[in-house]
Amino acid sequence: MKKRTVNIIFILIVICALAYLLAKPEQFLILKNVSWMNLLFLLFLSCMAILVNAWQFRHLCMIFDIRLTFTEWFGLTVCTSMYNYFTPASGGAVARAVYLKQRHDFPFSEYASLWAGIYWVSFFISSSLALVLGLACYSPSDEYCLPVVVVAALLLIGTITAGAVSVFFDLSRISLPGARLRNMASTFSSGLKRFRNSRRMLLPVCFFCLGFLFLSAVKLYFAFESLGISVSLMKVILVQAFLSVSLVISITPGNLGIREGIVGLFSGILGISVEQAVIGALLDRVVSLVVVFVLGFVYSRLLLNDMREKE
Repeated sequence: MKKRTVNIIFILIVICALAYLLAKPEQFLILKNVSWMNLLFLLFLSCMAILVNAWQFRHLCMIFDIRLTFTEWFGLTVCTSMYNYFTPASGGAVARAVYLKQRHDFPFSEYASLWAGIYWVSFFISSSLALVLGLACYSPSDEYCLPVVVVAALLLIGTITAGAVSVFFDLSRISLPGARLRNMASTFSSGLKRFRNSRRMLLPVCFFCLGFLFLSAVKLYFAFESLGISVSLMKVILVQAFLSVSLVISITPGNLGIREGIVGLFSGILGISVEQAVIGALLDRVVSLVVVFVLGFVYSRLLLNDMREKE
C-alpha cells in the first residue's frame, strides 16, 4: 500500500511537470540561438547556484542537530524549486517543511521562523548591495540612476526598520487585523530573534546569500553574452540584487513573469532595449527550468522511496 501511494505521488508530480512544460513550449525555442559550449556553461552556473542554496539549507539543519544526507539536503532544495512552479506562495517550501517534520521531527514553527529570518537577511544584503552599486553607477546624465538609488535606499530603510521593530518589540502582542497577519508577524519576530541569539548562524547565511546572488548575476550576464547582447557585469549584479528581493515574495508559481518583468524594467540601466532584456532573462529562466525539472524528477523519486523505506 505504501509503495502504491509513493508511486501515485510521483506520477502526479510527473503529470504536473509535463503539463507545465507542454503549456509553454515556445520558451524553449530560445535555446536554438545558443551554442552548445555556452549552454553547458549556463547549465553549470545554474547547478552551482542551486548547490549554494542547498549548502545553506544543510548548514542550518546542522545547527539544529539534523544531519541530512546529500540526497536530502541537495534533493530537497531542487524539489522545492520544482514544486514552486506547480503552486503559488512557495508550495515547495511547504513540502520541504512536511518532509523535515515527518523524517526528522523538525517543528513547523521552527522551520517557519528560521526561514523568515533568512528572508530578512536576504532583503538586507540585496538592498544594501543595490544601494552601493546604484551609487557606484550613478551618473547625473543618466535618468535611470536616481530612481534606482532612491528605491534601493527605501528598501534598505524599510528592511532595517522592520528588523529593529521585530527584535525590540513582541509583535505577537500588537493588535493586528486578522489572525493570519498576527501569526506572520510573530513568526518573523521569532526568526530575527533566533538570529540575534545565535550569531554563528548569521555570518554563514550572509555568505550563502551573497554567493547565490553573485552566481545568479553571472548566469544572467552570461545569458546576455550568449545571445550577443553586451552588458556591464556590475549593472547586472545591481539588477540581480533587486531580483533577489523579488524571489522572497512569491506572487505567481515560480515567480513566472515577475523576474522577466523586473529585468525588462531595468533595461534602461543595462543600456539595452526592453526586448533584449526580456529575451536574456527568458534564456536564464529556461536554463534554470531544464536543471530544476531534470534533477527534480530524479530526487523526487529518491526522496519518496526514502520516506517509504523509513516508515
